[in-house]
Amino acid sequence: MEAVTQAGGSARREKAGRRVVDHPRADISADELDQRLTKASIPVLVVCLAHMTGDARWLGERYRPERTRGLADDPTGGLPEEVQTEVRRALRDVVLDWVAAGRPAVPAPTPEQMPALMEQALGEEVPARYSKMMLAHLGFAPRAVDPAERPWAQGKSVVIVGAGVGGLLAARDMTQRGFNVTVLEQQSDLGGVWRTNRYPGARVDTPSAIYTYADFRRNWENNYGSQPQILEYLNQFVDAFDLRRLISFGSPVTSARFREDHHDWEVTFGATEQRTLIADIVITAVGTFAKPAIPEIPGRDKFAGQIFHTTEWPDEDVITDKRVAVVGSGSTAVQVVSTVATWARQLYAVQRSPHWIAPAPNYLDPVEEDTRWLFDNVPFYGEWASFRVGWQHADKIYPSMIIDDSWEHPDRSINARNDRHRAFLTRYAQEQLEGFEELIPHVLPTYPPYGKRMVVDSGWFAAIKRPNVELVPAAMQSLTETALVTSSGRHLEVDTIVLATGFEVAEYLSPMKIVGRDGLELHDFWSKDGARAHKGITVPGFPNFFILYGPNVNGAAGSYTGIVEAQLSHVEAVLDEMWRSEAELVEPRMESFTEYNETMDDRLTRMIWSHPNVDSYIKTSSGRIIANRPWSAVEFFELMTEVDPSEFIFS
Repeated sequence: MEAVTQAGGSARREKAGRRVVDHPRADISADELDQRLTKASIPVLVVCLAHMTGDARWLGERYRPERTRGLADDPTGGLPEEVQTEVRRALRDVVLDWVAAGRPAVPAPTPEQMPALMEQALGEEVPARYSKMMLAHLGFAPRAVDPAERPWAQGKSVVIVGAGVGGLLAARDMTQRGFNVTVLEQQSDLGGVWRTNRYPGARVDTPSAIYTYADFRRNWENNYGSQPQILEYLNQFVDAFDLRRLISFGSPVTSARFREDHHDWEVTFGATEQRTLIADIVITAVGTFAKPAIPEIPGRDKFAGQIFHTTEWPDEDVITDKRVAVVGSGSTAVQVVSTVATWARQLYAVQRSPHWIAPAPNYLDPVEEDTRWLFDNVPFYGEWASFRVGWQHADKIYPSMIIDDSWEHPDRSINARNDRHRAFLTRYAQEQLEGFEELIPHVLPTYPPYGKRMVVDSGWFAAIKRPNVELVPAAMQSLTETALVTSSGRHLEVDTIVLATGFEVAEYLSPMKIVGRDGLELHDFWSKDGARAHKGITVPGFPNFFILYGPNVNGAAGSYTGIVEAQLSHVEAVLDEMWRSEAELVEPRMESFTEYNETMDDRLTRMIWSHPNVDSYIKTSSGRIIANRPWSAVEFFELMTEVDPSEFIFS
């Protein structure tokens, strides 16, 4: 095993085989521990005790918490007060002994130990197949690099397109393996979507605890990180691994052409002056939210006020004491409306169709100081707390997304569990809009829950009840000089129009021109029914070309960082095999590509996104599901990490 020393929420690699928690303070008193532990999660403390001591009694029924219901987390675990007190005192004594001993390294769990630890953390059965995935997600199983591979890697150049979450992680991993790395970023600074999306209220819709690189943890200030916090975290990551020197900013890639006679890629980039780089390997990490979806609006040239997409939020104040229309109903629109409702004189929330909105009671709350202290001072508290949170946002909801052909209410839901989710979300909306019952028909979707990404309530229901806010259940049709005209014929007199209209998700790698073997252009290859890739990463005829967050890898829930980490495991495993086989080029076999996509398409027909009421950006104009995967989180992890060399051509 490999050790990771944590300090102040960050992490660095060590040579030994264990994981260590460290803190700059030399001592911790019993009184302080007692005080801090009153705010601790008892289920997390129990599994920390089992992990640190190896004592199996902490895995017994006496300390088993109740199963978590929904997204709310009971810090007591439903355990009796005397058991809670026993757990706090035991943890206090173990930590004090650990500090007195000089904070010795504590072994990471083995795959064999993980099932019992996971079940005790959650109070429910967790299949053993999740062990490897969770070890990786919690940073307990860093990817190994064969030192003998390094001289080979040092003779190879890698161009990474994009300096967002995926591109930065790829740059770190490829550099550590010895490759010569250049990152080409079209923006003036790093961050990707977290640089361009700086609208009011922008923040993650998954808990900060899981929106984190596995081996570079941050002690987050908020339960759901805000845009400035995410951007700060990415800058800390870049500085910790000295990656900034690798990034060429203001360098949009216009094309990449495979040179068959040289077995490499010619990458052309530049905003004004076109330049070229030669690379042995190309990794694109532009994501799916790179190209804003800006609708063509009749009369836009006549409108005298401000109109802009949320990625183009102006520096000047265009909201305060203004008449404002926010167009859209997804996560971005809900965040904007929830935030600016108190600023605008009049606010119109213009929505063509509603989304399901789920409660998140701590969405805007800071993490309590005592909890952050525990993350820094109690070994593995942060990791196991992250595990409890992550489980609620991953495969726990996956069964509710599989269509049951025998279900008797296919018009409203797809199976019994999904129907219970619908009933819960409906009750939540009704409770939030008590006294405003006229709004309820306009906030309840016709599609089953999870047919589109769940929207977190950041204050939406509170906002649309305000006297200066009106929910307008209609589409934007056109503009006049002073008004937004809706599909119902209303003229909304406004000063500012905010287009929260999302992104062109289906247009992967657009507008770059990617040319592979025999002059084949990638978008021509994809022209029949949209973007496809072998396991979402590689394409036949495009050697040494890898796509991060490509077609059909998006999960219905969970964290983007976990997806990218798994994909990079796949890329690195393929490159390992390329080195072992002494090959210069690698690409998937056409038969492997075809078989994978046929299997995937078949599975997708049984997933919620195939429901006739689901109309979403995850589909092409022909209706093919292009963004989402049918696999559960653990299936996807296994697909990424268990690489079969026979699926590839090494030449």
